[in-house]
Amino acid sequence: MSPMATRRSPTNRGWRALVMLAGMLMAATLLCSCGSGTRSEQHAYFMPSSSMEPTIPQGSTLIATVVHHYQGHRGDIVVFDAPTDWLTDSAGGGRLVKRVIGVGGDTVGCCDARGRIEINGKGIDEPYIGVGSASCNGPMAQDDGIVRGGCRGWSADVPDGRLFLMGDNRGDSVDSSYHLCSAGRQKAAKTNPAVEKKCLNAFVPADDVVGTVAL
Repeated sequence: MSPMATRRSPTNRGWRALVMLAGMLMAATLLCSCGSGTRSEQHAYFMPSSSMEPTIPQGSTLIATVVHHYQGHRGDIVVFDAPTDWLTDSAGGGRLVKRVIGVGGDTVGCCDARGRIEINGKGIDEPYIGVGSASCNGPMAQDDGIVRGGCRGWSADVPDGRLFLMGDNRGDSVDSSYHLCSAGRQKAAKTNPAVEKKCLNAFVPADDVVGTVAL
């Protein structure tokens, strides 16, 4: 098993590999005055894991502006209510922070000849990814926690109203790529409602986004 697979194996899927925002709130709700004269609500969160490094260092505090009916914009860093089974060490849901890679209607794939994530067949530059965080910009996709092949060769069609989210620390982030079904199961999902429901779990509803982070 490659070093990448070891880092992303089920034995390392505890809270340190997640970006669950411990405490969710630091007992602070902030109001900022914007240039237009409007006021926006903000929440402060604590970052307990390394899965968004180097952009958001482990142990740092981040400020998220509250959003309602999020529309989805590639490149945004968002706080969202995670599906329950994204949180392997939690009995209930929690809030996570990830980056928006794909929005509804996009096809996200890994990777082009330069190791870059592709959106709708075009490689994208991601300068925020840490050097050496993974052997390519699309980490090893998994299927129910079981490694399927190498770092490259996976593809995902993002359903309308949903998002494909990834951590910037691509070698250590339980995200949409981790929960993505294998190609075979994606095909089976078209005729099997139970499999379809499971596979849909890789894509977070845009309405579950509760805040955006500006750094």
